[in-house]
Amino acid sequence: MRTEYYTDILSYADCYVTDVSETGSCPRLTRRTFYNRDGGAVYDQIFEGETEWYIFPDGRLCSKSEFIGLFVKRLNLTEEDIVLADRSAQFDFVQPLFQFGRKARFITVFHSGHFFEKEKIEWIIRSVVKAHEKNPEIYLDIYGRGEAGYTKRHRGS
Repeated sequence: MRTEYYTDILSYADCYVTDVSETGSCPRLTRRTFYNRDGGAVYDQIFEGETEWYIFPDGRLCSKSEFIGLFVKRLNLTEEDIVLADRSAQFDFVQPLFQFGRKARFITVFHSGHFFEKEKIEWIIRSVVKAHEKNPEIYLDIYGRGEAGYTKRHRGS
């Protein structure tokens, strides 16, 4: 089965095979092909279980981390650039950013109310304080209402 996704032109197409699950037959995504504006294929994204591969028309094959690395290199990030990264970003995304974009300034967004218990928030605060001691450009801003007793405890009251 193939599904196509359009903006003003064909953007990408997904290819599925029939798989079997606990509830019976179901589609499983195996390939996603991305297209140029002229309709030519730019690259294919291949799904093998938890692994993703990228194949280019010239035959180059790369992993997800290598693919992101190629993208980040082409950005040619400088000291003038700011990269916003969600704390939940996967390592294969963040590692190439640090490797090829280290000149840029990074801002990491923590959604503490959704991801962390209070003990983990305290761990993050202590970690950022230590990092700030080594690099004053690293800092932490916390926004939101919070719980009065919890925030009061951190103000030394």
